[in-house]
Amino acid sequence: ENGQLIGFAVKPGTNRALFNQTGLKSGDVVTAINGMPLNNNAASRQAMQGLATSSGASLTVLRGGQETMVQISF
Repeated sequence: ENGQLIGFAVKPGTNRALFNQTGLKSGDVVTAINGMPLNNNAASRQAMQGLATSSGASLTVLRGGQETMVQISF
């Protein structure tokens, strides 16, 4: 957005059913994981590493220009 990283757009991979179960939609932009903004590469790596030992996550998502929360369980 305006040349700045605000997050990562997501889309289903080969397992569309699993993607749909997460509550995410193709084109969503995940802007934070568990409250940690994904606005730079270091923060994004740290947020992803935190998922390795977690049983779930709270994602902040931009969908159609509106911010929403998506809860996922692993």
